Amino acid sequence: MTCPVVAFFDVDETLIASKSMFAVMRFYLEQTEGKAGLERFEVRLRCLRRLTAMGAPRVVINRLYYFFWRGTSANAVATAAAEWVVLRTTEPNFFLRPTVAALAMHRQRGDRIVLVSGSFPAVLEPLRIQLGADDLLCTRPRIVNGRLTGWVEQPMIGANKARAARYLMARGGINPLACAAYGDHLSDLPLLELVGHPGVVPHDPSLVAIARARNWRILT
Repeated sequence: MTCPVVAFFDVDETLIASKSMFAVMRFYLEQTEGKAGLERFEVRLRCLRRLTAMGAPRVVINRLYYFFWRGTSANAVATAAAEWVVLRTTEPNFFLRPTVAALAMHRQRGDRIVLVSGSFPAVLEPLRIQLGADDLLCTRPRIVNGRLTGWVEQPMIGANKARAARYLMARGGINPLACAAYGDHLSDLPLLELVGHPGVVPHDPSLVAIARARNWRILT
C-alpha cells in the first residue's frame, strides 16, 4: 500500500507574487471609501511596518491586521476578495511559476495539496479552487452576526503552521518524511523542517542560506 503524501504550500510570495492580506484590504477600502479608504489603509500599513521594525513577532502583526477589520461585514469582505482574485489571476505574473509547477507535479502524482497561510478563507478559498488544492490551513477570523469581530482563532504563522501540519499528518497516519513543504520566509522554517522534502522560494536571504547549508531544493 502506497504511503499517503502531503505537499504543504505557503501562499503569499510563494505561490503568488502578492501579499494577499494587505492587497485585499487596500482593494476593499478603495472600493468602499475611495481616496479616504486608501489613506486609511496607508495609516494601518505604516502602523504595522513600525511594529515590525520594532521587532514585533509576526503573530502579533497578524492579529493586529485582523483587528483592523472589526465591525466589517464578512460578506462584503468575501465579495471584494473574490473580485480581487478574479482581477489579479488574469495578470501574467500573479502566480509564481516555479512553485505552481511544483504544485502541479504533486497534484499529478496524486499527492494531497494543502495551502498553509496567515491569510484568510475569503481570499484563499478562490485561490485554492484555481490551483486545485485539496485543503486549507489558515488564519480564521471570528464572525458574529455576519460581522468580523477583529479576533482570530489562531494566527497561522511560524510555529503554528508546523503545529497544524503535524496534526493533519498525525490524524491521517502520514509519515512527515514522505511529505513536502514550500515557503519563502524564515517564519516558514518550522514547517519546512517538519517534512522530508522542503522547497524554498528564494526571497529571504536568511532562509536561502539555511536551504543551501542543508541542501534543500531552491525553486528558480
